Amino acid sequence: MSRLRVVALSAWNERVGARRAAFLRGRWVAGGLWLALAFATSSVQAENPAVLPSLPVRNYQPVQLVFPAPALDGVSLVPPGAWVFGTAFVESNTMNRSRGEAGTSSLLIDLETTRFELSARTGLSRRWELGLTLSFLRRWGGFLDAPIESVERVVGQLNPAREARARNEVRLRYERLGAPVFDLEKTSKSGLGDATVDLRFAAWRSSDDLTRLVLRFGAELPTGNEDALFGNGGIDLFAGIEAERCSGAWAWRGQLSFIFPDDFLPEAGLESSPFATASAGLAWQMNSRIAWIGQLDYYGSALSATFTRELESGLWELAAGISLRLGPALELQIGGVENLVVEPGADFSLITRLVYTTHGRVFRSAPLHRR
Repeated sequence: MSRLRVVALSAWNERVGARRAAFLRGRWVAGGLWLALAFATSSVQAENPAVLPSLPVRNYQPVQLVFPAPALDGVSLVPPGAWVFGTAFVESNTMNRSRGEAGTSSLLIDLETTRFELSARTGLSRRWELGLTLSFLRRWGGFLDAPIESVERVVGQLNPAREARARNEVRLRYERLGAPVFDLEKTSKSGLGDATVDLRFAAWRSSDDLTRLVLRFGAELPTGNEDALFGNGGIDLFAGIEAERCSGAWAWRGQLSFIFPDDFLPEAGLESSPFATASAGLAWQMNSRIAWIGQLDYYGSALSATFTRELESGLWELAAGISLRLGPALELQIGGVENLVVEPGADFSLITRLVYTTHGRVFRSAPLHRR
């Protein structure tokens, strides 16, 4: 066996061990969620809670965007016959650069991704909800490089890959064992992303109606162009659980999801396997028109055998935002997502989201069950 193959095998084993460790760390997020719910359950009195808005986010790293990442979306289901429509605009800046041992791999990502989403949800019954999300993607040089570098210098966490390259360029290249896997440099591209269809089921609520559990199941459909990295060319399945505990103007919530991806670029030697995502969040309704949202998210990776830590490591991100009620049925959300581990994910994402509901309630919704 050649020295290159021995080094490659050793590097792959190290990556697998790192992925397992990252997945185990992700369990702490779910554990923290349940501790928060237990504390809230023991310390509040029964009341009729408001259903607070959520800030659905995901892993916006350009390669990881080809896989689904169910978001923390709240447990309030749409009433039967009603609709909730949403649009979202997300601008993400990513700077990743790495080289594997003995030339086993080379990765360069330096670009911005604009993601525009259209979503619709409707209640099929009092306990079932159906949702559809369509996405449109654009990769380009963007405008966030300068402000991100300024913030990183202030906090002493400057991404070293940013120091030796021009700003606002488009570079997306990955080589494995000397062979190019994709090379999309210096070209701005736009196109449809993969579509998502999901079902949500109101599984349980506490007797005081303050704690609720929702199960969800879904699929991501191959509507995006695999050659342009706007999709992975297959059908990905996912399932998960979301929980929420309300206490007056506060809501503690969290989710745990498992994703079962289809193969992605198997002809290049990449391997895809099931992975998990988890989130823990807090929302506070300051008054009838303003709510504040914060959450911690963990994303595993579907990829292995890449010999590249940036494509295989788990990712921790912190999201925060504000939700403004513009009218009885209209809600505007503005938020940001900060990468806490630098290498595997987008450095920063800026989110703007508009939600319209036909049943005329933005911050409050019907209980999951009738008493």
